[in-house]
Formats: sequence, structure tokens, C-alpha cells
Amino acid sequence: IGEELHGAGLVVVDVDPNAVQRLRCVVAQLLRHSSNPKPGVPFPEAVDPETGEFCSFRCATMFPNTENMFYLNADNEAAMDLFRPLFTSEVACAMQDAAGDPSISPHSAQLIVVNEHQVRVSSWHQDYGSARRHTMYSAICGLAIPEGAGGLEYRPWSATQEGGVQSVQYAAGKLVLFDGNLDHRTQPYKSAGGVRVLGVMDCYGAQDSCAAEMVASERGNGFSLFGRDDPAS
Repeated sequence: IGEELHGAGLVVVDVDPNAVQRLRCVVAQLLRHSSNPKPGVPFPEAVDPETGEFCSFRCATMFPNTENMFYLNADNEAAMDLFRPLFTSEVACAMQDAAGDPSISPHSAQLIVVNEHQVRVSSWHQDYGSARRHTMYSAICGLAIPEGAGGLEYRPWSATQEGGVQSVQYAAGKLVLFDGNLDHRTQPYKSAGGVRVLGVMDCYGAQDSCAAEMVASERGNGFSLFGRDDPAS
């Protein structure tokens, strides 16, 4: 899997459905508060159904590459703990093997919400375009995927696929891993049956002192500042 991630820039792996359900419970609580939040404003806390801890999220600005999209950034350790079970040993090995860095792990996380039934405008972009290849990764899990919602379009690096566009659909129990330098976008769609919600982890090496600042810049205003004094935290 690590070889495929290194060569093509993207792989899909299985994740624990219980970890996905735990996140879904928190998403349901958050979206009851608001499906159209203000940037930089904390949401009312949600409760982790497994531990009873209060999980804090903060809204970022609307994502400039895709209409009707906003981020809810994990804003305390309890919120980050919701995502960490998605980083299984298989995921860790794939990223660490592709990068040649055994310290790669998730350092921040977000919920990405499309709060309308369509995405007509979606620009090609790289999550961390200023980073070198094989140093930073995004890991995306579908949490609420209504019928008719689009998946992820991307341009693989593989020599046999170069220049061609491929797509992967978000599915229950699947995690999409891709390099921060991979060109991709939300697959446009016209009519979905509800709100689309993804869970995302930002993964990079423990000694990468620039990565947290880069993630903060790419993820927009309102990005959580907690724990950023220590890149390894």
C-alpha cells in the first residue's frame, strides 16, 4: 500500500466502522446547533459517546476552492481523540513507508461540511502544495454521504495514468489517503439528498516544524491553535 501511495499519490484503505459511528454521533450533535456557522466562532461542545468527554470544534472560513463548504476544526484533545482511531496500523504503515518517515501521524483534524444539496463550483488544488511530495498527507473518511453527492476527483502520478482524471467515491468504512501534493477536487454534483460531511486528518512527521503553520494557512481562518507550540503534540 505504501508503494502505491508513493507512486500514484492516493490509496483507499479500510477503517473500523465503530470509529466512524463514534464520529457520526458527534456530527449529529454539532449540526443540530447550526448548519451555517460563522467563521472563527466556536460551536457548542458535543459529547463523545464513548468517553463522555466534551469535544470542541471551531468553524473556519468557507473553503475557497469549493462552494457551500465549511470546516469545523478539532479544537481540543477530546475532539482529536475522535479521529485517532482512524489512524490504524495499516494507515500508519502506508504513510510511513511512502514517506520513509516512521514518525508520521495525525496532528490536526477537521469535519468538512457541504451544507447545500449541490456543488457546482469546485477548483483543482493541492492541500499542501508548498510541501515536498511524500511529506504531508490528508486522510478522509465519509461520515454522511447522501445519495447523489460527489466523491473525489484526482490526477494520479502513476506513469500509466498521468494526465488522466480518476475519481473515488466516499464509502462507509473506507479511508482515502492522498499526498498533499496531489491535484484533486470535490467531484461536482447537482442534487444530493442532504448535507455531506467528511472527517479529515492532517498527517506529517513529528520533526516537521513548518507543517502546522502550513496546515493552518491551507485550512483557513479559525484553524485551531491548540497544541501548535509543539509540532509533535
